[in-house]
Amino acid sequence: MCANCSLAASGLSFGRFANNSFLDVPPSVPVAVSAAYRKTYADTDVLTNFEDSDVSPDFPTVGKVWAAMWQARTGERLDGAIAADPTALSYLLGATGPATLADGTEGSGDNLVSLTEQHAYSRFDSLAARQAFFLEVAQAAAGQVVDAPHWSSQELVTAMTRAVTEHRLMVWSAHRDEQTTLIATPLAGGLPDSTAPFVGVTVNNAQGSKLDYYLERSVTYDRTSCSVSGMQLSTVTVRLRNAAPATLPAYVTIRMGAAKHRPVGSERSLVALYTTHGANLLSVTADGISTVASIGEEVGHPRYEVDVDTVAGATTTLVFHLIEPRSDAPVALWHQPGVNPETMRTVGARCR
Repeated sequence: MCANCSLAASGLSFGRFANNSFLDVPPSVPVAVSAAYRKTYADTDVLTNFEDSDVSPDFPTVGKVWAAMWQARTGERLDGAIAADPTALSYLLGATGPATLADGTEGSGDNLVSLTEQHAYSRFDSLAARQAFFLEVAQAAAGQVVDAPHWSSQELVTAMTRAVTEHRLMVWSAHRDEQTTLIATPLAGGLPDSTAPFVGVTVNNAQGSKLDYYLERSVTYDRTSCSVSGMQLSTVTVRLRNAAPATLPAYVTIRMGAAKHRPVGSERSLVALYTTHGANLLSVTADGISTVASIGEEVGHPRYEVDVDTVAGATTTLVFHLIEPRSDAPVALWHQPGVNPETMRTVGARCR
């Protein structure tokens, strides 16, 4: 325990703070990513648009992209990259105490997520005002975590551990020896390079809205048959509930692209299922109706993505039918962090 400590004493400090558009770069940015990654995300701006750069759940790749964006923007080569979401920051502020803004507003472990992902959109009408607010929150929170002299080191370690376990705090290093050490830990935030049974689901906003704050998710993995020689049949059921209230600011419910003709409050989502090495998709349905999935791959895991709309107050149910290599091992469940906890469970007997 440390009664009067600060991280600043260790030499940790923050320099420049900027909004997301700072790292938007020309398409010529050099970045070493795999051919499978380029093919999977060929129709997105993951290498040129910072807002899209973290569509992939594999942070070792995302970290490389961020470093390349920074170099293209500033000319500086980075030693690494760190990602932390507002929930992770709320855990840290829960240990250090609240950060106070210039107007007296406090960002704490209890309110930081709602402050930045909900209330800011009703509090500020203009984009410039919101961006200035987010920068002030980031600076105040960072200063509190680094400089606060009266926190318990054990509480801070507990908060960091929770954030790492939930994939909310991740680190990538440009130095091979450091990254080799990181990749063996949850801190790396990487998809596992393993042939063991695996299920992971990501949901990415496809319309530019701020409705993710109201999204509720559940995933169920079911081994349905072991009768296929050397293989097994399984289903993955994904349920998305759009719990958005009826009245929200227009900026929160904005609908861009293919979503602009949908009802106000509806959410267009790109739902990607990551599964076991060697698995194949047999079929997929959305609310009982057959639909199509785009096919990709990351770190050897087949990736099947479906584009769906969920109106406010409704639930969309996706069912993926798979054939997979037979295994009696427990399935590894990979969780995508979100504002609301993702519920994941497995049912069905293992194939012996």
